[in-house]
Amino acid sequence: MSEEVLRAEIARAQFDAIRAHSVGAEGEHTHPRLVEQYGHRLAVAEDHALAKGVHEERRLQHYRAVLIAVEAGRNRLLELFNAGRIHDSVMHRLEGELDQEELFAARVVELIEVD
Repeated sequence: MSEEVLRAEIARAQFDAIRAHSVGAEGEHTHPRLVEQYGHRLAVAEDHALAKGVHEERRLQHYRAVLIAVEAGRNRLLELFNAGRIHDSVMHRLEGELDQEELFAARVVELIEVD
């Protein structure tokens, strides 16, 4: 099984789980935004599985843009912290979230550039 097909299988399982969890007593979704987000992830994963390699450049540019956004967010966070406008605990929590986002995006870029 290719990585793309595996990612589509995982995305399908996640979408099915969030959709089942989200349905309320009267059939409406209690988490419609999550259903929408996981549905989008599934559509992208299935598209990539069907068109292996076609989307690599677009994916590379996407994650490079994510790295630019993370850098801008980190710079703003540091500005606010250095100005004394946010508490240490808040700074460290948000910095950790930015670190995770950056690590993931950087890893994807690295893997695409190596292939």
